[in-house]
Amino acid sequence: TKVEDKKYYDRETENKKTPVDQEESIEELLKGYNNVLIEDITILQVFKVKQASFAMAANAIAMYNVSFFNSFFSVELTNEFGVKDEDMGYYFSILSFSYLSSAILIPIFFKKVPRKAQFVICFCLTSVSMAFMGPSKLLGFPKSLTFILIGLPMLGFFQALCFIPSL
Repeated sequence: TKVEDKKYYDRETENKKTPVDQEESIEELLKGYNNVLIEDITILQVFKVKQASFAMAANAIAMYNVSFFNSFFSVELTNEFGVKDEDMGYYFSILSFSYLSSAILIPIFFKKVPRKAQFVICFCLTSVSMAFMGPSKLLGFPKSLTFILIGLPMLGFFQALCFIPSL
């Protein structure tokens, strides 16, 4: 049935091309989209879409990766490495600034890489950056402020591989 309300997309006009003055019509612009009111979408419907569920799970893991250590990171920096409280913000900002730069660069460099591959690459590289923040017996990385300062920007940079494709 046709819905006269302009908030909805009429599927019957999907295949009809009626460009006006060589410009795309509204139907052409909306082709392929299922425009419904936001109130009509439930969270269960979102979870039924495999791509949406995968993106949400990947983002949940990525958020855990960048935030799990925040609760004890400042304590470790103070107790283990003697970082002053007034300098603590600089260490936490390393993650954000590297993410900012990668949020600009990742879409350019990974334009033709499939989204799922970007997620897998992100998690592999994230594990390497967390090993730097170690200590890592597997890779032989000691508990060192130098290694932590290498791992933090790596972790921030690689997280854009997860967050940016989800947008």
